[in-house]
Amino acid sequence: MLISPLTALMQPTFLPWIGYFGLIQATDIFVFLDDFQFVRSSYHHRNRLFSQNAKNEWITLPVQHSGNQDLSLNETRPIIDQKFRRKFLKTIILNYQKTPYFNTIFPILESWIQKEWETLASMNISIIKTVSRLLNLETQFINSSSIPYSGVRSSKISTILNHIQAKTYLAAEGSLAYMREDGFFNENFSNVFFQNFKMNEYKQIQKKVFCPYLSIFDILFQIGPSKTNSFILKSNSFTYHENMS
Repeated sequence: MLISPLTALMQPTFLPWIGYFGLIQATDIFVFLDDFQFVRSSYHHRNRLFSQNAKNEWITLPVQHSGNQDLSLNETRPIIDQKFRRKFLKTIILNYQKTPYFNTIFPILESWIQKEWETLASMNISIIKTVSRLLNLETQFINSSSIPYSGVRSSKISTILNHIQAKTYLAAEGSLAYMREDGFFNENFSNVFFQNFKMNEYKQIQKKVFCPYLSIFDILFQIGPSKTNSFILKSNSFTYHENMS
Protein backbone atom coordinates (compact mmCIF):
# COMPACT_ATOMS: atom_id res chain seq x y z
CA MET A 1 0.00 0.00 0.00
CA LEU A 2 1.30 3.43 -0.94
CA ILE A 3 1.38 5.43 2.30
CA SER A 4 2.66 8.99 2.54
CA PRO A 5 5.27 10.23 2.80
CA LEU A 6 6.48 8.52 -0.35
CA THR A 7 10.27 8.62 -0.36
CA ALA A 8 13.01 7.89 -2.89
CA LEU A 9 16.77 7.91 -2.37
CA MET A 10 19.19 8.29 -5.27
CA GLN A 11 22.77 9.35 -5.84
CA PRO A 12 22.89 12.67 -7.72
CA THR A 13 23.94 11.68 -11.24
CA PHE A 14 25.14 13.80 -14.16
CA LEU A 15 22.32 15.05 -16.42
CA PRO A 16 20.10 12.09 -15.42
CA TRP A 17 17.76 10.16 -17.70
CA ILE A 18 14.02 10.78 -17.64
CA GLY A 19 13.26 7.87 -15.30
CA TYR A 20 15.19 9.63 -12.54
CA PHE A 21 12.65 12.44 -12.70
CA GLY A 22 9.88 9.83 -12.64
CA LEU A 23 10.99 9.01 -9.10
CA ILE A 24 11.07 12.70 -8.17
CA GLN A 25 7.60 13.21 -9.65
CA ALA A 26 6.18 10.36 -7.55
CA THR A 27 7.67 11.29 -4.18
CA ASP A 28 6.91 13.53 -1.24
CA ILE A 29 10.55 13.37 -0.10
CA PHE A 30 13.55 12.82 -2.35
CA VAL A 31 16.90 12.18 -0.69
CA PHE A 32 20.11 12.86 -2.59
CA LEU A 33 22.72 10.33 -1.48
CA ASP A 34 25.36 13.00 -1.78
CA ASP A 35 27.87 11.42 0.60
CA PHE A 36 27.83 7.99 -1.04
CA GLN A 37 30.94 6.78 -2.84
CA PHE A 38 31.86 8.28 -6.19
CA VAL A 39 32.42 5.71 -8.97
CA ARG A 40 34.67 6.74 -11.84
CA SER A 41 33.36 6.23 -15.42
CA SER A 42 29.80 5.93 -14.12
CA TYR A 43 26.68 8.05 -14.50
CA HIS A 44 27.99 10.08 -11.59
CA HIS A 45 29.96 12.20 -14.08
CA ARG A 46 28.92 11.09 -17.57
CA ASN A 47 25.78 10.63 -19.65
CA ARG A 48 24.52 10.33 -23.21
CA LEU A 49 22.91 12.85 -25.54
CA PHE A 50 21.75 12.54 -29.11
CA SER A 51 24.44 12.80 -31.78
CA GLN A 52 24.13 13.70 -35.44
CA ASN A 53 26.66 11.02 -36.40
CA ALA A 54 24.19 8.26 -35.44
CA LYS A 55 26.12 7.34 -32.31
CA ASN A 56 25.10 8.27 -28.80
CA GLU A 57 27.28 11.16 -27.65
CA TRP A 58 28.88 10.47 -24.28
CA ILE A 59 29.67 13.60 -22.32
CA THR A 60 32.12 12.96 -19.50
CA LEU A 61 32.79 15.60 -16.88
CA PRO A 62 36.45 15.67 -15.76
CA VAL A 63 36.94 15.23 -12.03
CA GLN A 64 39.84 15.63 -9.67
CA HIS A 65 42.26 12.72 -9.89
CA SER A 66 43.34 11.17 -6.63
CA GLY A 67 44.94 7.99 -5.40
CA ASN A 68 42.09 7.71 -2.93
CA GLN A 69 39.35 5.60 -4.51
CA ASP A 70 36.93 6.10 -1.61
CA LEU A 71 35.93 9.69 -2.26
CA SER A 72 32.27 10.47 -1.80
CA LEU A 73 30.29 12.52 -4.30
CA ASN A 74 30.44 15.54 -2.01
CA GLU A 75 34.22 15.19 -1.77
CA THR A 76 34.82 14.79 -5.52
CA ARG A 77 35.70 18.00 -7.27
CA PRO A 78 34.76 18.67 -10.92
CA ILE A 79 37.50 20.12 -13.10
CA ILE A 80 35.88 22.51 -15.55
CA ASP A 81 38.00 24.84 -17.62
CA GLN A 82 37.07 27.02 -20.59
CA LYS A 83 38.16 24.31 -23.03
CA PHE A 84 35.68 21.84 -21.55
CA ARG A 85 32.94 24.47 -21.42
CA ARG A 86 33.42 25.28 -25.11
CA LYS A 87 33.38 21.60 -26.05
CA PHE A 88 30.29 20.93 -23.92
CA LEU A 89 28.31 23.83 -25.36
CA LYS A 90 29.46 23.09 -28.91
CA THR A 91 28.21 19.51 -28.56
CA ILE A 92 24.82 20.73 -27.40
CA ILE A 93 24.56 23.30 -30.20
CA LEU A 94 25.61 20.91 -32.98
CA ASN A 95 23.18 18.22 -31.93
CA TYR A 96 20.18 20.23 -30.74
CA GLN A 97 20.12 23.67 -32.37
CA LYS A 98 17.30 22.64 -34.73
CA THR A 99 15.06 21.18 -32.04
CA PRO A 100 11.79 22.99 -31.23
CA TYR A 101 12.75 23.98 -27.68
CA PHE A 102 16.42 24.80 -28.15
CA ASN A 103 16.01 28.49 -27.27
CA THR A 104 14.17 27.55 -24.07
CA ILE A 105 16.48 24.80 -22.82
CA PHE A 106 19.96 25.76 -24.01
CA PRO A 107 20.32 28.82 -21.70
CA ILE A 108 19.74 26.54 -18.70
CA LEU A 109 22.70 24.34 -19.59
CA GLU A 110 24.81 27.32 -20.58
CA SER A 111 24.26 29.08 -17.26
CA TRP A 112 24.93 25.89 -15.29
CA ILE A 113 28.18 24.91 -17.00
CA GLN A 114 29.58 28.45 -16.74
CA LYS A 115 29.46 28.41 -12.94
CA GLU A 116 32.18 27.26 -10.59
CA TRP A 117 31.35 24.18 -8.52
CA GLU A 118 33.08 23.00 -5.36
CA THR A 119 31.83 19.42 -5.54
CA LEU A 120 30.37 17.00 -8.06
CA ALA A 121 27.40 16.45 -5.75
CA SER A 122 26.48 20.14 -5.60
CA MET A 123 26.86 20.49 -9.37
CA ASN A 124 24.61 17.52 -10.15
CA ILE A 125 22.06 18.41 -7.49
CA SER A 126 21.79 21.94 -8.84
CA ILE A 127 20.82 20.89 -12.37
CA ILE A 128 18.45 18.19 -11.07
CA LYS A 129 16.64 20.76 -8.95
CA THR A 130 16.55 23.21 -11.87
CA VAL A 131 14.95 20.63 -14.14
CA SER A 132 12.49 19.66 -11.40
CA ARG A 133 11.33 23.27 -11.13
CA LEU A 134 11.07 23.48 -14.91
CA LEU A 135 8.83 20.40 -14.86
CA ASN A 136 6.80 21.73 -11.90
CA LEU A 137 7.73 18.70 -9.78
CA GLU A 138 6.92 19.37 -6.15
CA THR A 139 8.87 17.38 -3.60
CA GLN A 140 11.02 18.02 -0.55
CA PHE A 141 14.72 17.56 -1.29
CA ILE A 142 17.10 16.39 1.44
CA ASN A 143 20.82 15.56 1.33
CA SER A 144 21.85 12.34 3.06
CA SER A 145 24.90 14.16 4.42
CA SER A 146 22.55 16.10 6.70
CA ILE A 147 21.17 12.87 8.22
CA PRO A 148 22.98 10.80 10.88
CA TYR A 149 23.18 7.19 9.76
CA SER A 150 25.32 4.08 10.10
CA GLY A 151 26.02 0.81 8.33
CA VAL A 152 26.75 0.09 4.69
CA ARG A 153 24.65 -0.06 1.53
CA SER A 154 21.12 -1.30 2.44
CA SER A 155 21.70 -0.66 6.14
CA LYS A 156 22.38 2.98 5.31
CA ILE A 157 19.15 3.14 3.32
CA SER A 158 17.14 1.67 6.20
CA THR A 159 18.63 4.09 8.69
CA ILE A 160 17.88 7.11 6.48
CA LEU A 161 14.30 5.98 5.82
CA ASN A 162 13.65 5.46 9.52
CA HIS A 163 15.25 8.78 10.45
CA ILE A 164 12.94 10.77 8.16
CA GLN A 165 9.97 8.56 9.15
CA ALA A 166 9.28 7.43 5.60
CA LYS A 167 6.22 5.22 5.20
CA THR A 168 6.75 4.05 1.60
CA TYR A 169 10.07 3.63 -0.18
CA LEU A 170 10.04 4.03 -3.97
CA ALA A 171 13.17 2.33 -5.29
CA ALA A 172 14.83 2.14 -8.68
CA GLU A 173 14.28 -1.26 -10.30
CA GLY A 174 17.99 -1.92 -10.55
CA SER A 175 18.36 -1.95 -6.76
CA LEU A 176 16.24 -5.07 -6.19
CA ALA A 177 19.10 -7.58 -6.45
CA TYR A 178 21.44 -5.99 -3.91
CA MET A 179 18.55 -5.25 -1.52
CA ARG A 180 17.67 -8.95 -1.52
CA GLU A 181 21.32 -9.88 -1.09
CA ASP A 182 21.65 -7.54 1.89
CA GLY A 183 18.45 -8.83 3.54
CA PHE A 184 16.84 -5.40 3.33
CA PHE A 185 13.32 -6.86 3.39
CA ASN A 186 14.05 -8.72 6.64
CA GLU A 187 14.72 -5.45 8.43
CA ASN A 188 12.13 -3.11 9.90
CA PHE A 189 11.19 -1.42 6.61
CA SER A 190 9.13 -3.53 4.22
CA ASN A 191 6.77 -1.16 2.39
CA VAL A 192 8.86 -0.98 -0.77
CA PHE A 193 7.75 -0.39 -4.35
CA PHE A 194 10.03 -0.65 -7.38
CA GLN A 195 9.79 1.70 -10.29
CA ASN A 196 8.80 0.37 -13.70
CA PHE A 197 9.48 3.17 -16.14
CA LYS A 198 8.30 2.40 -19.66
CA MET A 199 10.60 4.08 -22.15
CA ASN A 200 7.99 5.08 -24.73
CA GLU A 201 9.06 6.78 -27.93
CA TYR A 202 8.89 10.51 -28.50
CA LYS A 203 9.78 12.43 -31.63
CA GLN A 204 13.48 13.10 -32.12
CA ILE A 205 13.71 15.38 -35.12
CA GLN A 206 17.33 14.50 -35.94
CA LYS A 207 16.70 10.84 -36.75
CA LYS A 208 14.00 8.40 -37.88
CA VAL A 209 15.09 5.60 -35.54
CA PHE A 210 14.34 6.38 -31.89
CA CYS A 211 17.32 6.54 -29.48
CA PRO A 212 16.13 5.72 -25.93
CA TYR A 213 17.64 6.22 -22.48
CA LEU A 214 19.36 9.52 -23.14
CA SER A 215 19.67 12.39 -20.69
CA ILE A 216 16.47 14.20 -19.67
CA PHE A 217 17.70 17.11 -21.79
CA ASP A 218 17.10 15.19 -25.00
CA ILE A 219 13.34 15.03 -24.46
CA LEU A 220 13.28 18.60 -23.11
CA PHE A 221 14.84 19.89 -26.32
CA GLN A 222 12.48 17.76 -28.42
CA ILE A 223 9.04 18.25 -26.85
CA GLY A 224 9.45 20.87 -24.11
CA PRO A 225 8.77 20.89 -20.35
CA SER A 226 4.96 20.58 -20.35
CA LYS A 227 4.81 17.54 -22.63
CA THR A 228 7.80 16.01 -20.84
CA ASN A 229 5.91 16.23 -17.56
CA SER A 230 2.94 14.43 -19.14
CA PHE A 231 5.28 11.86 -20.71
CA ILE A 232 6.77 11.03 -17.30
CA LEU A 233 3.36 10.67 -15.71
CA LYS A 234 2.18 8.23 -18.39
CA SER A 235 5.40 6.20 -18.31
CA ASN A 236 5.73 5.81 -14.54
CA SER A 237 4.44 2.84 -12.53
CA PHE A 238 5.47 0.94 -9.40
CA THR A 239 5.32 -2.69 -8.29
CA TYR A 240 5.24 -3.94 -4.70
CA HIS A 241 8.38 -5.90 -3.89
CA GLU A 242 6.57 -9.19 -3.08
CA ASN A 243 5.33 -9.24 -6.67
CA MET A 244 8.78 -8.70 -8.16
CA SER A 245 10.19 -11.76 -9.88
